[in-house]
Amino acid sequence: VTVDSIYDACDEDLIGEEPAPSEYQKGIKQSVWEAAGSMERVCMTLAMATAPVNCDWLSYGIDGYDEQLREAAEEQAEEEAAAAEALREAELSIKESSGKPSPHFQATMIAQMNVDTGRVVHIWPSISTASQSLGISVRSLTTAIKGDSSTSEVGGFRWAKFTPHKSQEKKKTASEKDADAVLYDESKAYKNENKLRDYQTSGLNWMIQCWHHRRSCILADEMGLGKT
Repeated sequence: VTVDSIYDACDEDLIGEEPAPSEYQKGIKQSVWEAAGSMERVCMTLAMATAPVNCDWLSYGIDGYDEQLREAAEEQAEEEAAAAEALREAELSIKESSGKPSPHFQATMIAQMNVDTGRVVHIWPSISTASQSLGISVRSLTTAIKGDSSTSEVGGFRWAKFTPHKSQEKKKTASEKDADAVLYDESKAYKNENKLRDYQTSGLNWMIQCWHHRRSCILADEMGLGKT
């Protein structure tokens, strides 16, 4: 669509005899050309207030203009979705800090996996966190996780929801239960009525627990000397 074709269309809408272009119309046309510069195709919308007399509202598009509008709308939707996600996560964080989990929202944990091996590379606490850290749009990650896309590969990785499994507690043996108990306290008197200080008692109990659990350990005293 050229500037001339726009004004030709305006002329066709004129009622009665075609009047000669006024100085006002010529001024508009010249302004359009100056704004367009060397462009051969322009996209513009003329309002009734600035259009020639009896010319209806005109909207002309060029190739790619609709695509630009669509992309802009998608970007805005992604930003709004990310903002909403961040708001819900903030609400969840507040609820968790107060000891009351939110019944309305739970952040979706996602797994970032190697394309070839399927091995989990990283676990992200939420979609928005992965989006902000890796520079991948929330829309792309959401689509990949839901499986709506032709491929689940986004940003060179595959993505999936991650649900942490509650690990089954291993039944403790009698010796392990004894090891978890506090065996010594600072109130007990030893040789010559000497008593251990609180940090000495903690260190002693820790070493005993390590021994019961068959774990190697080194305890350093206040002088930094290691005791194996």
